[in-house]
This record gives sequence, structure tokens and C-alpha cells, in this order.
Amino acid sequence: CRMTSGTSVCSVASRCRGGIVISLAIILAILSEGILTCQSPSSFQLRHWECFITRVRPRCVVSSRLARVRCACMPKETLRFVTYNIKGFGSGFWPEGKDPTEVAAAYERIRADLLQLSPDVLCLNEVVRFSLTDADGRQRGDSLDALAADLGGMQVHFAHATPGFERFGNAVLTSANLEIFDTVSAHLKGGTVVKTKEGRDKQIVRCALAVQFKVQMPSLQLSQLGVICTHLDHISSLERQKQVSDICELQKTWIRGFPHMLLGDLNALKRTDYSSEEWQALATKHDAIGWEPPQDCPSLHLLQQEGYEDLFELSLLGPHNTSNSLAEIPASRKMTASAQKPDIRIDHVFSCPELSRILHDRSFSSALPNPGARAWIHTEARGSDHFPLVVDLCT
Repeated sequence: CRMTSGTSVCSVASRCRGGIVISLAIILAILSEGILTCQSPSSFQLRHWECFITRVRPRCVVSSRLARVRCACMPKETLRFVTYNIKGFGSGFWPEGKDPTEVAAAYERIRADLLQLSPDVLCLNEVVRFSLTDADGRQRGDSLDALAADLGGMQVHFAHATPGFERFGNAVLTSANLEIFDTVSAHLKGGTVVKTKEGRDKQIVRCALAVQFKVQMPSLQLSQLGVICTHLDHISSLERQKQVSDICELQKTWIRGFPHMLLGDLNALKRTDYSSEEWQALATKHDAIGWEPPQDCPSLHLLQQEGYEDLFELSLLGPHNTSNSLAEIPASRKMTASAQKPDIRIDHVFSCPELSRILHDRSFSSALPNPGARAWIHTEARGSDHFPLVVDLCT
């Protein structure tokens, strides 16, 4: 449980289980004249001190003027993965030139988003490492290290994306109780070439970061698991194809056939995610700002040709759906950006063939009380122009 009052955070325990947690939450709610809200991926809410406890317990939040209690009530052997483009901790690429108070407030919003989620494995895009004075007045020498500490002492793994700008890139934060046995990164092939202000050619280089760790999930036949965190080219579909092809080759020596997931902002659209009206609205938006029309991106199809499966799509549609189309799903449940007016799904989680097989064996479906996995978008996040995408692996 985590209790916050103002901006201070007291980590009471890293994981809470059972009725004790619910009882404590209710007592605190009453004392602080709060309202108990039960939050789960299905986004149901019960008020007036009532909480329906399912087999996979919902995450519980007590909100009030005085205190807020967040209880990460998750079933045994559950691992939570989150991928989040944090836009330089909410401050963009050059936080040093901004008002320190605004930078601190932006960092606080990112921190609050992630404290709500309590991730075990956190994949971050657009990380900028800088020093700041946080909202509590503490001097923090490194923004990424600060976030890891604020999330309970997570382990930091970082790979810079652009040579010459080593403070910018992708990061994977892992829970302190996960034993890491391999970490590797590389700059990817391809990348759009643009002109600098000085008229020189500059290639926008991207990277991928892989982290592998031991797990104890015998019912899923998992003893080790890996993640590959990446952020693909934002301009060219062809360059994204090159980068995905490179990742598919790199993982053969990086992961060596073990179960893993590919997570991150892939900057790629899939036509079947959108209704005709949504696709037309996107085309109109692109035309208004001088962009090319939206395209059905081959990079995502290339991943699927390599045997990767879209976990978010599977979670929404279920394992027996053959349409592979999210067109009929409301935008509020499927779009990951922009947070101010969500109209695109570009943040993704893909499972490799080995992990997909395991999850399908568990009758993978978000409708089941105890599925092998569940994916959902945290639409209450306010720290970035993207929403966090969450995947829970559980027995």
C-alpha cells in the first residue's frame, strides 16, 4: 500500500493481499471522509464503502481531501509490465531551459501516474536524464534514478538513442526482487535523415534495450522472461520496417529463444484498429498539418509474420476472435495518444511465439477471472502526451 498526503509518499508495503487491505482502506476512507473506488482493467466503480472482491482482486483506491491510499492487490505470481512514453519526464527534450517549478510539477505527474500502477517491469521511451529539485524540495541528481527510487528502489537499465546526446533514450526499470541475468542494447539500422538548422544531414538514430530476468511462475511454465524496449522512427514507414527487421535479428542472439515481450512506442498504425470514421478523421488531421495520409504500417505486419502477437488486441478481442479488428472498440478503450485527444494507437506490447503459446494455453481472455494475461490502457494518467499501456501476467 502507498499512502500519500500532499506530495509525500510513504511506502507501507510493496504488495498487499486479501480482506485486511480492503478493511484498512475502508477504515481510512471513513476517517478521512473519503470515497472508496475499486479500479480494475474493466474500469468499474462502486461507492458508499462497497467493494466487490473478485478472484483476481481489483486495485483499490481511497480518495479524500486528506489522504489517498493505493493498494496493489494483485494475485500471487502476478507480474505487471508497463510501457510509457514519458516525453522527457513531461518536460520535453530540453528541461534545463524551463522554469524549475514547472519541471518539478511535470516530474511529479509522471511519478504519480506510475505510483498508481506499481509496475514490476517498466519500459520508458523519451527518457531525458537531468538534475532537478522535486516538488518536495529535494535535490535529485538524475531524473531516472530519482524515479527508480520513488517507485520503491527499482533497478535501472538505460540505453541512449542518439550518439552525441547520451542523456536521451530508452529505459527499463525492474523491481528490486527480480534477479537480472542479462542486459544488452544496440543502435538500430535505419532512421530518417533530416536537415539541421546549420544545413547538415543528421540521421535520427533509434535503439533497442533488452533485459532478461528470472521469474517463478510455474503454472505458466516460466522460469525466465525478457523484455525488449524500443521507440521506432516517427517519420518514415520504411525506416520502421528496417528497425523492426533489425530487432527480429538481434533478438535471436539476445534472447536465444526464451519467452519475451517487445514493448514501446512503435509509431505505427494498423488500419484494422480504426473504424472508417476514425481513419477519415485521422486523414483530415494529417492533411491540415501537412503530413502524409495515415498508412497501414508494414512494420507491425512484419512483427506478426515473425510470429509476434499483439497482446493488447488479444486482450480486447479474446483468443477465439478471428477478425483481428478493433474497429468496433470505442476510442476511449484503445487509443494511446495523444492523451489530450486520443485518436491513435501507437504504443504496443507484442509477445513472442513462445510466450503467446503459453498464454493461449491459459485460455487468454480479459473476460476470464484469472487469465494468463490482461492488457489495458491507463487513461487516467496525466504526465505525458501518451497513456501508459499495462500488461498483467498472472496465473
